[in-house]
Amino acid sequence: MSTPPTSTTTAPPSAGRRFFERWLFWPLSLLLLALAVELGHRAQRIVTGRPYLDARAAERVAKLAEENVKIEFARPSTKGAPPGSDSELLPHPYAAFLSRAHVRTLEQAVAAMRDATRTELDVVIVGGVGAQMFAGASRERLIETLPTLPGWQGRKVAFWSFADTYVKEPQQLELVLYLTALGAVPDLVIDVSGRNELLVGSANALADMHPAYPARAQWQPLVFGGATDRASLDLLVTAWRNQREIAAVAARAKAGWIHCSLWAGDAIDRIEHLALERSLVLTSYQRRSEAAQRELVLRGPSPPITPSQRIATSANIWFQSTRDLAALCSAHGIRFVVALEPFEEPHHAAKKGSESNGEKPGSGRKVLMQAAKRLTELDAIWIDAAELAEEKQTPRELAAALVDEIVRRLAAN
Repeated sequence: MSTPPTSTTTAPPSAGRRFFERWLFWPLSLLLLALAVELGHRAQRIVTGRPYLDARAAERVAKLAEENVKIEFARPSTKGAPPGSDSELLPHPYAAFLSRAHVRTLEQAVAAMRDATRTELDVVIVGGVGAQMFAGASRERLIETLPTLPGWQGRKVAFWSFADTYVKEPQQLELVLYLTALGAVPDLVIDVSGRNELLVGSANALADMHPAYPARAQWQPLVFGGATDRASLDLLVTAWRNQREIAAVAARAKAGWIHCSLWAGDAIDRIEHLALERSLVLTSYQRRSEAAQRELVLRGPSPPITPSQRIATSANIWFQSTRDLAALCSAHGIRFVVALEPFEEPHHAAKKGSESNGEKPGSGRKVLMQAAKRLTELDAIWIDAAELAEEKQTPRELAAALVDEIVRRLAAN
């Protein structure tokens, strides 16, 4: 009699074992494997001198991205003016350069003056450092006195100042031309000028640039010498491509698990590598652009050579630009007043000879006054503001005296 075959079938796993294998064993195994990879990666970075600090990873990625998100293809144009600050200079197609604050003012002025329902009395101040001081010291006085003039009674004054250091004619002319071209027509333009036209114009000439150019130190770095040859453009395209990739890598790192060295550490390495490439590219671009700057100077009009020629040329540029500005304002029904520079700081007065770049003290003002008298023949209102100045007057007192004279002359005309 044969015995029954022995069964080799194993018993099915219990429900508890199935639960452990499915929900605990494999997930725990994968987690331990990921932890081992992470620790191994951190150890490898430490050995190679690139330790990963997860507490600073997000800050590091953000800082690297911020430092490399825009092309800085020009040297700083003003000392102590960090990118993004109100005093940072920006290139402008009409006025050569404007501070970031004045760009905002320009946008606001255009929007306001193009409003057909507007009743305010729009006053525009243009000029250089003297105009800048006048604008700051005369604001309240202008707001108080201008609405007393015939035709302007009771109107609220809107004050738009575009005066800035190193601005000189024909920048004032170009700025007002820009405003009117956009349909922004002020009621009054006050141009305080003369000083920068002589000093900055002469300084340009001494640097082998024509006095008609804007201030060389401010303007030339912004335009960067017109370096638009094909090779320079290729370098810029490469730099832009790098910065776009930097931004993309940083965005992926922020969206990922920032505490994972395998992810964020490699992202930091990648950004640093791209930033280095970008820096080398921009250095090459800088060198090509500086060469183009030198070529630009050689191609430009020949500057005057002697001190008397520099003064005469600069004064004539001031006269021609001021004459054209007066004509422009007249064509648009804008009242216009030009004041010969009233403010001279003590250190300026002490260095008249040296600041005139070789001219005899007083010779520049004499030539400028001769040019100003020619404006009288054109029925343009001009004021020798220096005559109003007294030795002990403060800028606010000088501004008040100049405003009173402006109001008197406007009323008389």
